Amino acid sequence: PVIIIIIMVWTPGMAALYRDWARRGVSFHFVSSSPWQLFEPLADFLAEAGFPPATLALKRFSLADSTLLDLFADPVQTKPPTIRAMLEAHPERQFCLVGDSGEKDPEVYGHIARTFPDRILHIYIRLVTSEAREAPRFARAFAGLPPDRWTLFADPTDLPPCR
Repeated sequence: PVIIIIIMVWTPGMAALYRDWARRGVSFHFVSSSPWQLFEPLADFLAEAGFPPATLALKRFSLADSTLLDLFADPVQTKPPTIRAMLEAHPERQFCLVGDSGEKDPEVYGHIARTFPDRILHIYIRLVTSEAREAPRFARAFAGLPPDRWTLFADPTDLPPCR
């Protein structure tokens, strides 16, 4: 089956990498902490930047009720349910998770990989912080995962295809 990649990284070089992966049969689903009200400009940006077609999950909130507070919620609380729903909606597929070290992507992805160990092929984390692979944060985030199941990267051209 086609591998779906859940992606949160918008950096130079990623669109070309994702186009290459798309040519290899990969499908894409973007998960973002941006509010759903930004769907149209984000979709336009993705298309103009040359990203392959993708579905897009954004935060839902309204000024009229308590969901306004969700806009400021911790990604560790908001992203896993969205990712879990995608995994549960596609039980026949495996996933690669791509994120960055700037927020809580390593923690979110480590939790997801421990919860769905047979479904997550690989985790790719773009380093936007100065942490080394041996940093305590990564040791906690990826505890219990084989070291060859997650990769830190600076340049997207260094990444192999997700398989």
